[in-house]
Amino acid sequence: MSKFEYTNNYYHISKLLSLSIDKLSELTNSKIEKKNCLNLYNNQHLNFYKKELTVLASWPSIGKTALALNWAQDFAGNQNKSVGFISAGIPDSETLFLRLLSLESKIYPTKIRRGFLSVNDLKKIKNACKKLYNLPIFISDIPNSKFKDIKNIANNMVSKNKIEILFIDGFDYIYEIAVSKKLFCEGALMAENTEPYYYEINFIMDGFKYLAKELKIPIVLLISIKRDIYNNEPTIASFEDKLAIPKIADKVIFLHRERDKDSAKWHNAEVIIAKDSHNPSGFVNLEFNKGTGKFRCQKK
Repeated sequence: MSKFEYTNNYYHISKLLSLSIDKLSELTNSKIEKKNCLNLYNNQHLNFYKKELTVLASWPSIGKTALALNWAQDFAGNQNKSVGFISAGIPDSETLFLRLLSLESKIYPTKIRRGFLSVNDLKKIKNACKKLYNLPIFISDIPNSKFKDIKNIANNMVSKNKIEILFIDGFDYIYEIAVSKKLFCEGALMAENTEPYYYEINFIMDGFKYLAKELKIPIVLLISIKRDIYNNEPTIASFEDKLAIPKIADKVIFLHRERDKDSAKWHNAEVIIAKDSHNPSGFVNLEFNKGTGKFRCQKK
């Protein structure tokens, strides 16, 4: 039987009690808890625990990839943590680097791309390149990604580069390939054409969750959701027909902000923690600069 299949295992309550006590014993030791998770902004809602799968979701073009790059830069630059970033679907490594360069230099990516740079801009870019050069960030782009491809890259990043957290962008591409070609997680049963598509979501999500446990690192999966016609904040229900995604994930985070055409100003953004296996749900207030793609903690 595949390790990705649902089974009919059941336990006596004494077994669950024993497992729970062991876990509680670990969590009472703050040193162990800190060792087992990565943290952002010194905020309890933004803890990323080893072996757990986090979903970071938002409407399209709201900034979830930018937010993930901000977090990757924070882990690597401020905390000296090795970070992996896989862009699934289309080759995107050069664009991702350009966005990191913009974050570090505070110069708009469009300005860098067009080459309209002053002498002062060039100095900023030079200094930014020096800082980025030594950051332990490892980027991969895999066209037409299958789960097996992503798993192989992730294994290499862990074994060779000792990454401590992995971001995976492009879930929609992975899902579409799985649906069109019936390519699921390695070892999973092939679904018949007559089976409901939600089995495919289950297989994919179970695959990523098992991968996080196998690699013993947090995995953050970036997913797009449909925009609410009333511009309401996203909720678990926003996944609509893909409710297996939040069900299987250990943590679900939504990025929410209003669209604004002014690229120069800082705009309010909100990180909503809708599900967390360790803490109550909550939110973190941020500010976003559309021009550079920079997020920062909201000033009080």
